[in-house]
Amino acid sequence: MIDWEDVRHFLAVAQNGTLSGAARGLRVDHATVSRRLAALEAALDVRLVDRLPRSSRLTPLGRQVFERALEMESAADGIARLAKASQ
Repeated sequence: MIDWEDVRHFLAVAQNGTLSGAARGLRVDHATVSRRLAALEAALDVRLVDRLPRSSRLTPLGRQVFERALEMESAADGIARLAKASQ
């Protein structure tokens, strides 16, 4: 089973285009983003991101996973809204 936090870090990389941009957005260390991304890729046994000198580019599979990850993020937000509305 994959870890949602790893997916969140992957989403940040995909949306920001760099590990450092993702780190700033998530307010974590660059190394944390790198470690979380590596953990997701290891759990899935695939490469999702090509790490380039000044940017990160999604692989073809990474683009497909990105679409599913956006759906996961939306569902997680929906759960949080439901819980808040019930209070």
